[in-house]
Amino acid sequence: MWENILGNQQHKKFLERYLTSDNHPHALLFVGSSGLGKQLLAMEFAQSLLCHNLKGHDNCQSCKQFNVGAHPDFVKIGLLEDKKQILIEQIRDLIAGGAFAPTLGKNKVILIEDADLMGIPAQNAILKLLEEPPLSWTIILIASQEEKLLPTILSRVVTLRFKPINNEEIETAFLKEIKDEEHAKIYAHLADGSIGAALALFENDALDIRKELLNLLMMFPTKFPLNLAYMTSLDVHERYKKDRPGFFMWLALLQNLLRDALMLKMGNKDLYNEDLQFELNKIGANTTQQGLEDALLATERVNQDLTGNLGIKRAVEELLLDINTSMKRR
Repeated sequence: MWENILGNQQHKKFLERYLTSDNHPHALLFVGSSGLGKQLLAMEFAQSLLCHNLKGHDNCQSCKQFNVGAHPDFVKIGLLEDKKQILIEQIRDLIAGGAFAPTLGKNKVILIEDADLMGIPAQNAILKLLEEPPLSWTIILIASQEEKLLPTILSRVVTLRFKPINNEEIETAFLKEIKDEEHAKIYAHLADGSIGAALALFENDALDIRKELLNLLMMFPTKFPLNLAYMTSLDVHERYKKDRPGFFMWLALLQNLLRDALMLKMGNKDLYNEDLQFELNKIGANTTQQGLEDALLATERVNQDLTGNLGIKRAVEELLLDINTSMKRR
């Protein structure tokens, strides 16, 4: 089943057995970085569990309603618009529905997206549900950062940890979606085991952005860092002022270039940007290993600061000045 979802075969087999078992856990945690298929497999599994024939995607009434987003026995909870956490009120509403039996079949499925973004009050509320779940319920939590969930929640779920997919599988899947044989291998390497990331990189013209960043890094260290940092920050702010995820992609591409330059400096050729070894060696030749390490640390600090209210323009300006200072060290 679920041949359309790459990798993690052991999880698929476990979930197939779940469908036909009378003795199975009532709560599952799908955990792993984004783009590994957690959400897709959770939805496919939910549809199969609700399907009258336990297959999913057949022509039964349950599948018809699931496919149009109107299944009465499927409840999905996630972040509300303009909120940074899943609220306790959302969990209380869910618990209040526990008194209602399934409508179309014998199962009810609760899917909580971004479960690691539940605040502590919401986690304590869901804990009560996990301790005494309605008999017909299956609860699926999806999370990227397992450590943000309370230990008491983790002790009451069966955890399925999703692993990165190998580059060959990603390249094959990428070519099924995007007919770009020239660049498929590059996207597969940049995606770090995630087909979702590979497709997102393509959709956001990541190779063009990577080229811009490469040219930028080759200018360091410069005698005129203030002018370069200011002009670049204006451009990046204008491009991403309404697209914060796009800026995080920009930052990740920059981090990967610095990381690869550092790896080559250390004699390690395990690279994201395999096709840019010549250019990366030139960047490394302009500074020391310590300079590259400090520059990479500067990008990580910005990543953390941006989880708050730091603006993109100021973040980029400070970052590029830090990179220049780092790479000047001999």
